Amino acid sequence: MISNFPATRLIKLQMVDDGDDEVEDDLPELPYVEQRIAFLRRNPPRAPSSEAAVENFRVAQEKKERFVYCGRPVTADKPLPATLMDPILCEFQYNLHNSVPETQDILIFRELRAFLTRVFKVEDERKAELIRILRQLVPLKALSCGDIGPHRTDGDLRASVEPVDGQDSEFMKRLHQFLYYAEEVKNESGTGGKEALVEAFHYWLEQIRLCLETIPKEHQTEINFPAILLTLIGPQLAVSAAAFAGSPNVETLVSIPLNIHSTNTETIAAGQRLVYSLRIALSKLFDYYSNQLFKTSRSNVDFPFRNLLRN
Repeated sequence: MISNFPATRLIKLQMVDDGDDEVEDDLPELPYVEQRIAFLRRNPPRAPSSEAAVENFRVAQEKKERFVYCGRPVTADKPLPATLMDPILCEFQYNLHNSVPETQDILIFRELRAFLTRVFKVEDERKAELIRILRQLVPLKALSCGDIGPHRTDGDLRASVEPVDGQDSEFMKRLHQFLYYAEEVKNESGTGGKEALVEAFHYWLEQIRLCLETIPKEHQTEINFPAILLTLIGPQLAVSAAAFAGSPNVETLVSIPLNIHSTNTETIAAGQRLVYSLRIALSKLFDYYSNQLFKTSRSNVDFPFRNLLRN
C-alpha cells in the first residue's frame, strides 16, 4: 500500500499560521551551503556542555545569529521540519507511529524498562546501561562514547565513507567520520543544570564543523547531515531528528516514559515501535553515509522530501 504521509505533512505546513516568527533573519539570502558556512563562522566552536547550560541556551535563542530551530520557542519553528529534509528521517517518523515491532524490539524495550528505571548513584552508571542495551540494535554494535575535539559524547555512532574507484576517491579517503547518532544522558531530572537535547545537537554541530573542513565545496551541496539524537533523563527517553542545510534544524519526535505501569499497553507499544524505528533508521543512516554519500545523485537537500513511502 502507498502512504501519502510526507505529502500530507506538506499540506499541513501550508495550513499552519502561528503569526509572525519571533526570530527573523534579516541577513541577505544566500545559497544554503553558504548559509551553513556563515552560521558556523558566526558561532565558533564552544563546549556543548556549556551551550546546554540553561542561561547560555536562553541567550543564544534570543540572538538570530545563534538561533537553532528546535521548537524552543515553538512560535519560531522552521517552516520545514527536519523529517521532511531526508527520506530516512521521514520514514523514521512514520515508523514511530505505524510500524509493527519484531520480537527483538519488544525484548530490548523490556530491558530498557527493567534496567533504566533504577535509581543510580552516578550518571555514568545510567549511561553505561543505556549503551549496553542499545548496542544490541545498532550497526556493528559500535555504540560508544566518542571524542569530538576536546569534548566527549555520552554515546554516538559514526560512519566512514567507503572510497570508490574514480576521480573522487582521493577526497573520500580524507573525509572525517560522519556522526549520524548521538545520545545525551542525565541521571535524573533537575541534575546538572543542562538541557540534554541542546547538548546532544551541539555535539552533532561540532562534528559537522570538522567534516566540512574535508568536503570540497562542490560536494557540500549533496549533504544535509541527517542524524538521530536520543536523550535519557532519568527514566524519560526521547528521540529527535536533525538536519543541517542552511541552518540547523532539530525536530523532537516522541518521548516515552520508561517508568510506566505494565497495564499501560499503549505507551508500551509506542516504546516498542521506537526501538524498531531506531533499529531500522540507524542501519539505513549507516549505509547512507558509508555507501551512498557522494556516490549517488541527491539534489535539493534543502528542499522537502516528497517521495511517498511504502508500508
